[in-house]
Amino acid sequence: MKCEQLLAELKYEFVDKTEGVTDREITAVVNDTRKVSDGCLFVCIKGANFDSHDAVADIAKNGAAVIVVEREVSHVDGASVIKVADTRIAMSLLAAAWFDYPARKLITIALTGTKGKSTSAYMIRNILQKCGHKTGIIGTIGVGIGDKVYQTHNTTPDPYTVQSYLAQMVDEGCDSLVMEVSSQAMKQNRVAGIIYDYALFTNLESDHIGPNEHASFEEYTYCKSLLFRQCRA
Repeated sequence: MKCEQLLAELKYEFVDKTEGVTDREITAVVNDTRKVSDGCLFVCIKGANFDSHDAVADIAKNGAAVIVVEREVSHVDGASVIKVADTRIAMSLLAAAWFDYPARKLITIALTGTKGKSTSAYMIRNILQKCGHKTGIIGTIGVGIGDKVYQTHNTTPDPYTVQSYLAQMVDEGCDSLVMEVSSQAMKQNRVAGIIYDYALFTNLESDHIGPNEHASFEEYTYCKSLLFRQCRA
């Protein structure tokens, strides 16, 4: 995919721009320094233990054509540098673009809540399938596409994984999606850019409060509420 096409729906500015970069074919979209390859677009993200903004020189040296950042970084040779407001949001949007926006080709239903997401999601999926809709599902139990089930580490996987599964659903003839969306996923913008057709809320209890999840019940509640800013009904 050409760089210009990949960036079409992203708000950005070039910090460093190499000649002909917008016409360049991008070979992959990654945010893991171990997966950098020649011609890829790399998205720098600050994690709990490592901030890849600090590794831009090595990322460029290892072949990245474009590096996406959200803060000032040192000058690099051989790669274009793009600045955005939030690289987590950018990663979600770029992953969607890379897979040709598969969510737009599906009827999308999202569920959030402290408890009951999986039960509700599978009930809805079964109803849809009884009505003749081939329906994919993403959630705590895993990803279901037709008769295939794939295990995942999180209720809502990372953006690239989400978009790759959505693309597979489209390729395998699904017309609908039921998806559990966790508060952590909303906090980390894993599904940014997806506009769901419908969103459902099960319940809210004081779980998931702690140093590795949400700082307070108020933050937890707020992150849950964010889903409803990304739905039509």
